[in-house]
Order: sequence, then structure tokens, then C-alpha cells
Amino acid sequence: IESEDRLTSARLRHHFLTKLFLRERFRMTRARRAIAALVGFHSANKYLLMTYHQETVRTLGRIVANESKDTADRVFGAYAAQLGEILARPARLPATVNAFMHLLGYFSDRLTANEKAQFLDILTQFREKRVSIDAPLEAVQHWVTRFDNTYIGNQTLLDPYPRELLVIG
Repeated sequence: IESEDRLTSARLRHHFLTKLFLRERFRMTRARRAIAALVGFHSANKYLLMTYHQETVRTLGRIVANESKDTADRVFGAYAAQLGEILARPARLPATVNAFMHLLGYFSDRLTANEKAQFLDILTQFREKRVSIDAPLEAVQHWVTRFDNTYIGNQTLLDPYPRELLVIG
């Protein structure tokens, strides 16, 4: 639950919608009761979760790996607890920049020096709150299309909720 007044803040609205849709995707994944489904969920949400807390993403990865061979119910329960903890606060700006740097790594060997410099400039502007998250997202989405990278294209960070929900009227 979030107050309507607080949703006028772009940052809080983004966090609320991201959390709402991420929790729903997790609920649907959990209903399948299959570790393989959880692996897919974690893979698709890796960089989105990284914007919240990188160390917790590693913890979630260890839970998904299920080295102790726990039951699916226990694995999903442990994952749900960590997911709730990670989503308790909005994504952190430095962690979000770090996630974008990881995404840059997927394309850096195919980008020109000027393209890399331009992206790093966009990230600097984002870090300094001179541009919204849409600026680096747009660059990465362009690379996904240009280089046909389905792994990054399937990352929920690029599209965490329907864009129509951003319209406030």
C-alpha cells in the first residue's frame, strides 16, 4: 500500500510499481513449485535486483543453487524472505549505476570508444540526478536490438512494469 500523494514522486512511483509487478511475477513463479522456474525468475530479474543490493543478489543466487537440496517449498520460502527484505527500500542510485555498468560489459567489445564514452556520460548525469533512469535504459535497449541480445533483452530491469502506468492524470 502506498499513499496517492507519495506516488507523485517519480522515484517512489517507480519503486512501488517495480515492487508490485516483481512480487506478482514471483507469486506466479512460486505457484509452479519448481526450482527450474525459480532459476528462470532469478535470471530474468538479476539486474533489477542488483539495483537494490548486490550482496543480497548473491545470497539469492545461493538460495536458487540449492546446494543443500532442500524442498522447493523451503527454497521458495527462503527466497521470498530475502526478496521481501531487498524490496523494503527503493533501489539505490550507486547500485543502479553498478547494474548498468554490468550491462555495459555485455556490449563493450562491440561498441565504439565514443559510444562507451557517451554511455558513461549518461551514467554520470543519472548519478547526479540530471537525467532519469530512462536515459541509460534507452541506450541499453538500443544495444539489445542492435546486437540481438535476448538475455539482456529479457531482463526486467529494462521493463519492470507496463509503461502506461507512468501516466499520472
